[in-house]
Amino acid sequence: MSLKKSSLHFRLAHFKKFSRPPSAFHPAMTLIHSDSPQSAFGHLLEELRRMQREPLAQCWLVVPSHNWGDSILQSLAQSQGVASGVCSSNLRALLESIAKTDPRRCLSTDSLTLLVLEQIRHTSHPADSLVFSALGADDEARPLRELAIAQALAEALDAAWLHPKSEHAFLSRPEIQHLLENEVLQAAASDHLGRISAESFAAACQTWLKTEQAKGGPVRLAVLLDRSVPALLLARLGQLLEIAGGSLVVSASVNDFWADDKIKSRRRSPSGDSLQTPAPHLLYALGANAQDLHRGLIEHFEAEGAGFLYPTDSQLENPPSLLSALQQDTRSLHLRQELFVRHAEDPSLAVYNCRSMRRELELIADQFRGELSRDPSLKPEDCRVLLVDPAEYAPLLKAIFLEAGVPVHFPEMPPQQSLEIIAALDSLIEALRGRFDLAEGLRLLQHPPITRRFELEAALTEGHLAKWLRDAGVRWGRNREHRAQEQQHPNSPDTWSWAFGLQRLALGAVLPAHSNNTRVTLAGGTHHVPLLRAAGLETATLANLADFLERFNHHAAFWKRGAMHTLEMWCDAIAALCEAFFDQESQEQLLGLNAKVLAPLRRSNLPARKNNPSNAFLKSEISAEVFLRLFHAKLDAFSEQLMKADRMSGVIVSDLRKDAALPAQILAIAGLGGDKFPRADSRPDWHPLKTATGTGIPSKRGEDRHFLLQAALCPQRRLILTYVGGSLHDDKGLPPSTPLSDLLEAVAKTAGVQAAADIQINVPLHPFSTASFLAGLPPFARGQQPNHLADARMLAASHQNNSQRFHQGPLPPEDRLSVDIAELKRALIEPHKIYLARLGLGWFEQPSAFPSGELLNLNPLQKWSLRDSILTHRLHAANSAPSQTDPEAVRELLTLRGILPAAPRDRKSWEHESEKTPAVLHCPIDPHPAIQLVINGVQLTGQIDTNWRLSQGVATLYLAGKSGNKYELRALVDALVLSLAAPALGLFQIQFSKAKPEDKPLPPKDITHLVVSAQAQLACILNIHRLAGCLPLPFFLGASAKLKDTNPQDAANDLATALEAWKTKDSFGEDPMPSEYEALSVQIAFSGIENPFTEPFELPESLAPHWLPEHPGAKLSITLAQTIFGLIPKAPKTDA
Repeated sequence: MSLKKSSLHFRLAHFKKFSRPPSAFHPAMTLIHSDSPQSAFGHLLEELRRMQREPLAQCWLVVPSHNWGDSILQSLAQSQGVASGVCSSNLRALLESIAKTDPRRCLSTDSLTLLVLEQIRHTSHPADSLVFSALGADDEARPLRELAIAQALAEALDAAWLHPKSEHAFLSRPEIQHLLENEVLQAAASDHLGRISAESFAAACQTWLKTEQAKGGPVRLAVLLDRSVPALLLARLGQLLEIAGGSLVVSASVNDFWADDKIKSRRRSPSGDSLQTPAPHLLYALGANAQDLHRGLIEHFEAEGAGFLYPTDSQLENPPSLLSALQQDTRSLHLRQELFVRHAEDPSLAVYNCRSMRRELELIADQFRGELSRDPSLKPEDCRVLLVDPAEYAPLLKAIFLEAGVPVHFPEMPPQQSLEIIAALDSLIEALRGRFDLAEGLRLLQHPPITRRFELEAALTEGHLAKWLRDAGVRWGRNREHRAQEQQHPNSPDTWSWAFGLQRLALGAVLPAHSNNTRVTLAGGTHHVPLLRAAGLETATLANLADFLERFNHHAAFWKRGAMHTLEMWCDAIAALCEAFFDQESQEQLLGLNAKVLAPLRRSNLPARKNNPSNAFLKSEISAEVFLRLFHAKLDAFSEQLMKADRMSGVIVSDLRKDAALPAQILAIAGLGGDKFPRADSRPDWHPLKTATGTGIPSKRGEDRHFLLQAALCPQRRLILTYVGGSLHDDKGLPPSTPLSDLLEAVAKTAGVQAAADIQINVPLHPFSTASFLAGLPPFARGQQPNHLADARMLAASHQNNSQRFHQGPLPPEDRLSVDIAELKRALIEPHKIYLARLGLGWFEQPSAFPSGELLNLNPLQKWSLRDSILTHRLHAANSAPSQTDPEAVRELLTLRGILPAAPRDRKSWEHESEKTPAVLHCPIDPHPAIQLVINGVQLTGQIDTNWRLSQGVATLYLAGKSGNKYELRALVDALVLSLAAPALGLFQIQFSKAKPEDKPLPPKDITHLVVSAQAQLACILNIHRLAGCLPLPFFLGASAKLKDTNPQDAANDLATALEAWKTKDSFGEDPMPSEYEALSVQIAFSGIENPFTEPFELPESLAPHWLPEHPGAKLSITLAQTIFGLIPKAPKTDA
């Protein structure tokens, strides 16, 4: 796709005042217009890649929802191997966080609600006030009414301040003026985003920008707008982009501007001129919000002389399907002269009229299963389901899709069942070792695996169990002995414990009903037991509770504080807890817990003590605290694996109102019935936006229509729409929602009435269980909805998933058509991160260099970062006059950018590091050549390091650090690529910083001897890269470098030691971590793989070892080290 820049005024006849030419565009801001979700997604990825190529650039991704951000960052990680350094936020949250850098704090809507509620409760209000008329008398419901009015008032104040044109009538009401007279509320109101002036916000932007730049480099913004937003937010966004710079990507419905076209009206404009372009059928039905977005962009960006980049894709003359025709007509503002001819077998657009929610989801699951079976190239992640009402549909959907064998995941929800077991086990262990008070016990019983095991659902749901236990006098402690132990009092009475309460409940259950008010003296005559309200507990529930307490007491003795057991015994105790307290369904889920947590602990990969054999730790006794620390470390890693795996595979399910515009191959929308879609704009008469009109005025009804329009433009293959079109009670038909009816009308005008009728499919089947309407059921359990929930539980319980959730061995080799040069460098320095990138995972990079406070006492990383900033500015100004690159000029520039503090006391520290920074020669330089290389069928992409300077046949790499293997290996890849891309280069060298400030500049280090057989060396590095995508390769620069200077056996010992440290070092400790360990990244890389070195794998032929030790990890590490350092031959000796 090519792009062309255009000024909006060339397209708009009715906006004559916007007449700046394209040359007036702000140079720091790029505006890109995308007419499809796929295009917007691609533009955002491209902009992020471009921004990340800037040295030390910080990228901010501003998107409508979390799922947008997660999808883009995951794609960025898969394509570039890294998504770190990219912050994600939505527009208003970002603007408010920036405003908070001002001395005043920006006021959020939630804070405003609490302030208004406080004023309502402590202020008298007129009885005839329209706003406060619903308060009513002082009764039990008044606090709830006060909160509802406070929320409505806070939303109204927020809307009034965000839309200044509509605030006057609302704020002038006597009751609102009376409310705002409070000094606290006045002070808070002045801090609202809508009350902060443009000048104050500009100052806040400057402050925020300096603060962020001080953390590590220039700030770049990538902003996506896909719906109408308040005009004030657009104005503030314009201010921010002018100061910070970045890209604004607009995901709109068409590839041109049509803000002067009439929606729902084909009349002429007020001036009498005919309309510029008539709106296509789909826009005519659903495009009001998209038109409002265009108007807002024109008002707030075109007036500043900004321009847009337009895609110039040529439209298909003959769309292959009805869905493509609708999408193409919408994007091109095209009205067909002839009807589109829909083929009978065209499945691209279908509307299903179902009789229940369950039938809707069964139909969608069946459609997805058919598509996945017919097309092996289609992945579940390419399919999406959008729900109008996730709270109602999500539980049923998960059960139905599991039953159908279609993998599914919810990006905003963890894998509930597995995490329930982990949470229950964690709470159970904590309760066994604590005081076991009533609140803790009730929370423990409410964990689903325990609730199901002891059949306490009904007693807990109705609240009877908690009430009975309270009335029975349960306070804390399992029994008399436990209370005496905790109180350290040997004569502690047997009262208020769980055993005491169980006695009362047992007596109340067995005595006759007429004895309910009696008092019984317990054995020993110590106290009396009142039976009032303790009677009536069902015998079965009481027996289950007694069973729970008996098991709890039995296991508590093992887990008491100070107990010492072997590691094997602790692991057996965990297994015993799971067997005793969890239901059968959870027992099946515990197989993964046993394999991933308990089994590694039993084997214990901890290093052996110096004076003990390797298994001494298994035989020695340890305390519960030590064991739980080990157990929780494994458990936390297992939980993270579950959440990562759940997000990485399956049909994506999310909310229509959050993710309507996310790209998809096949998209299904469920719940388009008229009862919940679209939402109604129910505002009270006093609301400031009740009758407001203009750009950016929010409308729930208009937003829902816009979301349906976005969803219609999103899928590339199929769009499946479902709704409940019949009553479950009397079987009468129900019409579809108004937006869905309008969409069908647009189809009729595009392809004919018969085509619109053909895509509507009635699904008469509907499950109807008479068991849900039995006379004996309580009223709340009658009806179809409880039957649906029971079906969902039944389906989820009967499903057994025996598929492997994690990789158990090396990944299959990946045939890549192109590899980025940065990936080749990473394969030589950090090869295990190639494996991480293939799994779609990121990793933690080095922290930011130094704060803007002061430069005194810099650590080595901060010194390197400071020198790198200075060197970057010297390189950028290498062809400028010397006066512009002197230290004072660079220092002033860095200070203005917020990288350096302005304090005089820091001058000496800055000069100290500036002296070490390599000087840059002032001579003409050649541009970097375009990289167009193909090695063994693999194309090399990307760019070489920007710090290379090419001049008169000499290539010099300027680096702020000292000489080392890491720099030579990275320079090696660049030098090999340069030698093939620019054959005229004859000398390659690295210019490092000086060792001391008083020393003379170091001479460049010649690395020309590395550049031999460039084709063969790059082919070898590509083989290493290919292997790194299959295994987390163990490679350590420090230990591996010794292969060049020591005998092989010593090198093997060093590498084996580094391997153990690499796998087991605590990365969360306070001590600084050697870079070769990379412990946290290794923990991520090894997730789901117990021991990759025990698996059989084949080394490429170019990695043929001469000798190898027995340890498989050391074998792979030594082989890799020999190969990598074999790429760096020793420099030839010269007279110099």
